[in-house]
Amino acid sequence: MDISDDCLADERVVLEPAGPSNVALLIEWTLDPVAQGPYKRVPDMTRQELRELFLDSPDGWYFLIRRAADGEPLGRFYYRAYRFDPGSDAVDWELNIFIADPEERGKGYGSAVQKLALDHLLALPGKRSVFATTFASNRAERRALAKVGFREVGCLPHPYYAVKLPPEGSILYVVERPAVTVVNVDIHPLSRQQAEESATWRYDPPYDLYDLQPEHIPLLVDPANRYCAVCDESGQLVGTCCFGAEARVAGGDYLEGEPAVLDVGVSMHPGRVGRGLGTGFVASILEFAQETFAPETLRVTIAEFNRRSQRTFQRLGFAETSRFTRNSDGLVFVQLEREAQAPE
Repeated sequence: MDISDDCLADERVVLEPAGPSNVALLIEWTLDPVAQGPYKRVPDMTRQELRELFLDSPDGWYFLIRRAADGEPLGRFYYRAYRFDPGSDAVDWELNIFIADPEERGKGYGSAVQKLALDHLLALPGKRSVFATTFASNRAERRALAKVGFREVGCLPHPYYAVKLPPEGSILYVVERPAVTVVNVDIHPLSRQQAEESATWRYDPPYDLYDLQPEHIPLLVDPANRYCAVCDESGQLVGTCCFGAEARVAGGDYLEGEPAVLDVGVSMHPGRVGRGLGTGFVASILEFAQETFAPETLRVTIAEFNRRSQRTFQRLGFAETSRFTRNSDGLVFVQLEREAQAPE
């Protein structure tokens, strides 16, 4: 199926934002006790009230769940923003889901939706947590929440999560904002031996875009290009980084004479990718950049398909500022920025 830029999607499900083309189906399901299932309740709302809620809610985002393989509608999903702490702007996001067709329940679509939304929300700036509630008797939902990483907190009511109490005993599940730990690494100018080693790294497609070749070695070791090695405590090369013009991509809007904006490029050893090490790795490089170059703003340019890297930088406070297409191959790139933080 064709997927618009507004959708969230993975290989199993697509979350299509509520809109004029699907709102009637969302309303129909919401008012249908069979679609709501045994653990949801039909709300006491009119069709017009539901339409306004789905299309115009100021703090809730509603979606039609579709199966990715064929676009078949499966159910309804939303996430809603709460600010329980009056002294903070931090957001706690609530998730809510139902699969409308009883024959499609228990096939893993619900877990896929929750994981997709959880990854998206944890990458947003300003969040404190993501939470969900479910009836204590809903064993399947409780297993699904635990499977995607939610922690069972206990029974409602809860002193912090002051949500409207459901009619039956319910359990609260929470994923809190992950703490970012700067890992202990040594960052120094890249030697020829290290450049030769990094040129042998090979990534699985489509990340093979980042593979280096032997002809890149002179560029990597030229001090003017500011390439650095990132080594662990044992001295092993675990990644590389660069700063300035070499971190840019042809076709982007990089204004000349921007000394206050520092472009950053990072590369992690392929054997360490996908193991949950990226956030600490990048945080260490950003700390080095701030201490070494004292920029006002940090900027990174990432291929649009590389959602994994985008989420890592978003967890560290970066936000998208623009997109562009590289003329040489038609690849789309995303630029993200954040204000640099003064070293403590």
